[in-house]
Amino acid sequence: MQVINQQIEKQIGHIIYGMIGTLLIFTILMGLGLSLSSAFAITGTASDSAASRASVTVPAFCSMTATVNTAHNGTIPGGIYSGASDYYPDGIGQTTIQTLCNDPSGYAIYVVGYGGNTTGNNKLQSSTLGSNYDISTGTATSGSTSQWAMKLTKVTDTSQTYLPDNLSIVNSFDNYHTVPDNYTKAANYTSTTDATLGSKLTTTYAAYIAGNQPSGTYVGQVKYTLVHPSSGAMPSADNMQDVQYWGGSLAVGEEKTVTDGRDGKTYTVARLCTNYDGDNCTTSQLWMTQNLDLQIGGTYNGNPIELTSENTNLTTAYAQDGTTLLNGYSVDSDTGVITWTPAGNATVTGTPATISDFSYSNSATNVVSGWANNNYAPYQAEGQLNGSDVYIYNSGTTAYDTIYGTLSDCTNAGHTAAECAHYKIGNYYNFTAANAMNDSSAFAAQYTVMPNSICPKGWRLPKGITEGGTVISEFNKMLKAQGVTNGEDLAGSTNTGYTANGFNMIRTTGAHGDPLYFVRSGHVSSTTLYYAQSAGDYWSSTVTAPGTNGYYLNFYSSGVSPANQDYRRGGRSVRCVAE
Repeated sequence: MQVINQQIEKQIGHIIYGMIGTLLIFTILMGLGLSLSSAFAITGTASDSAASRASVTVPAFCSMTATVNTAHNGTIPGGIYSGASDYYPDGIGQTTIQTLCNDPSGYAIYVVGYGGNTTGNNKLQSSTLGSNYDISTGTATSGSTSQWAMKLTKVTDTSQTYLPDNLSIVNSFDNYHTVPDNYTKAANYTSTTDATLGSKLTTTYAAYIAGNQPSGTYVGQVKYTLVHPSSGAMPSADNMQDVQYWGGSLAVGEEKTVTDGRDGKTYTVARLCTNYDGDNCTTSQLWMTQNLDLQIGGTYNGNPIELTSENTNLTTAYAQDGTTLLNGYSVDSDTGVITWTPAGNATVTGTPATISDFSYSNSATNVVSGWANNNYAPYQAEGQLNGSDVYIYNSGTTAYDTIYGTLSDCTNAGHTAAECAHYKIGNYYNFTAANAMNDSSAFAAQYTVMPNSICPKGWRLPKGITEGGTVISEFNKMLKAQGVTNGEDLAGSTNTGYTANGFNMIRTTGAHGDPLYFVRSGHVSSTTLYYAQSAGDYWSSTVTAPGTNGYYLNFYSSGVSPANQDYRRGGRSVRCVAE
């Protein structure tokens, strides 16, 4: 006799691909003719002009929840099928999946096996017997091979407004079906025009246990994801922009390589703890563990890189008054998709040309030609030597790190490609470019958090410091948790000392082994590259007074300033955190 324990995620992850609807409200006020006296009369009309009509944007919102109907476990003797007999009418468990979505284009529900916290694992696993005894997915009802399966059934709830008229069970999931090892569409809702419309589905799980299956407990899961509109592509576990889909499965300290869909470049990201209580992490964030290398205004596969709210951290197209379009921004009136077109001067021509230009020096002038002392216009420079990426490798606690002009130089020195990737310096951006602006002059108030950034969709720049000026920056919150710094609440550009080995940890791993890998890539000022090889600078999203400045992380051999401040015109590195 054996026990089958099939668990379904009660906190079902859902990915939302937004389609923004626009509601326009027109108001016409008509004046009534008034008779003021027998001697004369004044009549007239008044109306709101078309230019001042009211406009309300209604965003798409979709949700999905799961309710367990019957416990997902059963004791099934060998040779008995659990899915269709009177003995097991509900299989080995039933769950109701309930959706709610106001996207007029509908939505789709995808399913995938999720055994052992691994997407794509569609087996029932034993914690003690080993993989040779896993129960594979299948629809067998007899024989010598144990298998399990699932099916979906539409639920008509006449007491509520969950109407499945437009809902279809697809790909044969209306009968018992193998649990897929990759995301497969199982249900499709073609259209909905009312937020009160949704659907209910019952999922039933079945199993056949062969007589030769060892007794014990076998556990598996099925993961559900809602995607809208219904024609939308299923998110990828390797796409940086789909962080909402895969980010929650990363454990603290775990690193993952993902691809930025805008230009095909890969980055390592990791879940870093932001508060340790002893050895227990109580809060965490996903951080990039490499510097951003996006070329604003560049090309990918021969096509211009278009920065939109579908691939970039562009949350609004409007200035702080909520009505004025930001310089370079536009909004598609049908889809609500936001697009930022960088100013023509965003990419400076010319990059440092020799290894010595990246060395610690105050005299490597005119190596970044075209860079201007403009606080409010966007500028970037590629951190390359004659078209090749530069790697500034951590050389221990020495005053200066080692510079490699190519990846092969780095690997030939005995380092792995993965090690070298962490120390790729990426691009230099001024504050305005990092925050995806063509003109950032209107954002001048102290502690203002900029609304957009050049980070991928689902990511943003770290916050520099918050209202009051004594609350720690997100940089320092994380660095303190990682054992790098002692300081906690730091105002302005206050420096803090390192803990023992803190200077080395900020460039390798924290006290608990979490990957950090901040690079001493220096910064650009005017046409000069300063302090490469000896200091690291990283922009935040936060404005500081005077309005020409922004907060940033600065670190060097003697200390850390997590909320330093300087003119926006300086070119610095960028690391993003997940929203």
